[in-house]
Amino acid sequence: MARVQMSGVGVLLVVSAVLLGLFGSGYALKCFNCGTLSDKVCIANITCPTTDDACLLVKSGTSRLTSCIPYNSCNSELIAKKYSLSNFSFNCCQKELCNSGGMTVVNKAIFSLVTMLALVWICF
Repeated sequence: MARVQMSGVGVLLVVSAVLLGLFGSGYALKCFNCGTLSDKVCIANITCPTTDDACLLVKSGTSRLTSCIPYNSCNSELIAKKYSLSNFSFNCCQKELCNSGGMTVVNKAIFSLVTMLALVWICF
């Protein structure tokens, strides 16, 4: 069996890519941000202000609202008051673009895998 040797630079690139994929780049949280109730799928996203450390998804009937929010404001009373809602459900999360469907997580995972495979291919 042939053994492949990787240079120090190649090892550094692969390790850096893995760490970047696992831990992110350390900047503020990004969330989908369509701040009014709508039946349309929200694709707009923003980098949240440092005071907002969570992503919010509100559902009312078939309508959805997405935004950044301080995690300590993730309760039904404050959300009802801020958005003038009475019958709704909500979810707060603290991961990149987590206030949408599962597709974003899958797409990010696939992108990370393809990037790592490309780096390994280039290094060998």
